[in-house]
Amino acid sequence: MFMIGAEKKQILMKELTTLYRTLM
Repeated sequence: MFMIGAEKKQILMKELTTLYRTLM
């Protein structure tokens, strides 16, 4: 379960980074 949580967190960070770069 912890591994899945870490994977979701990594995906979320990647989406946030993409959104940030898009806004900039």
